[in-house]
Amino acid sequence: MKYKIIVIVQARLGSTRYPGKILEKLGKKTIIETIVKRLSKSKLIDKIIVATTNNSKDKKLINLLKKKKITFYKGDEKNVLSRYFSLAKKFKPTHIVRVCGDCPFSDYKILDKMINFIKTNQYDYVSNTNPPTFPDGFDLEIFSYKSLVEAKKKANNNFDKEHVTPYIIRNTKNSFNLTLKKDYSKYRLTIDEPRDLDVIKNTFE
Repeated sequence: MKYKIIVIVQARLGSTRYPGKILEKLGKKTIIETIVKRLSKSKLIDKIIVATTNNSKDKKLINLLKKKKITFYKGDEKNVLSRYFSLAKKFKPTHIVRVCGDCPFSDYKILDKMINFIKTNQYDYVSNTNPPTFPDGFDLEIFSYKSLVEAKKKANNNFDKEHVTPYIIRNTKNSFNLTLKKDYSKYRLTIDEPRDLDVIKNTFE
């Protein structure tokens, strides 16, 4: 089987708790640039796309992505499942990696390990979050395009549409979860609130 794997980083500036957080700087680069740079080290992916929204609030983000020559896509703000589907339909991948824009420590080595599980075992869904053993902020999910198509057709509640993968998780039997021997899930390396940025900056340095 020939694989085409794209990474979709979902990102917007209209966060309720911390608006504009993905444009904060870690060193000389913004958080969104840091995520793209870290994941682009993977040799097993074909493309990274930032999936943002049609909301005018995201114009500043789009301008940055254009300037940095980062591929982006604009879609539905509330129905993130629809945004993923519309983007994936355009690029026609076999599998999609889901990454959140507030996770600057997303790790390409973990991603590559998960992709190899997909390739070796033909899984439709692989994650490291069900249950989590990695620190919060290392979250990665990979799912097949066919499972995304099914979710788009059949998911009918707002929770499924906002969070993309719950329908896939509930209905996919052919799945795998990557775990660590020790549970580090109590540690947070993600950005939900302004105070989280201090932790992220200190850890990054």
